[in-house]
Amino acid sequence: MHPSRNIFLLRNDVRVIGASYEPDKSNIRDIADVTNTFKSLDTEIVVGDFIVVPTDTRHGMTVMRVEEVDMEPLIESDSKIEWAIGIVDKNGFEEMERIEREIQSKIASAKRRKKQEELKAELLADMEEADLKVLDFAGDTQTETKE
Repeated sequence: MHPSRNIFLLRNDVRVIGASYEPDKSNIRDIADVTNTFKSLDTEIVVGDFIVVPTDTRHGMTVMRVEEVDMEPLIESDSKIEWAIGIVDKNGFEEMERIEREIQSKIASAKRRKKQEELKAELLADMEEADLKVLDFAGDTQTETKE
């Protein structure tokens, strides 16, 4: 038995989480072939969550998708089992991106409206009363006549 598995003998609340790097399971016969196991005390982890796990690459961690939770621990296994670092707050991230898109849309609309107003002001400054019909054609129905 690998020493990293001793915790299962001491605590009943340690969960075994199965996670995968595979984004597409359609070409996999058995998800167990591509699932790595991790241990965690986090009771909130559910299938479909993304979790940060330790690796030997990059910054010593990467992200995997949870495929199975509350697996039976293989206590007698000689392989090391790492702790899951934590859940990725994907919903919070997606909400932040949604808010940013909304803000960008409002800014773009405000910039367009400002440019339209500047152009109309420039046109009004250069036009005679007879030429104001051009602005009506351009969609300005609230054109004031010059005195």
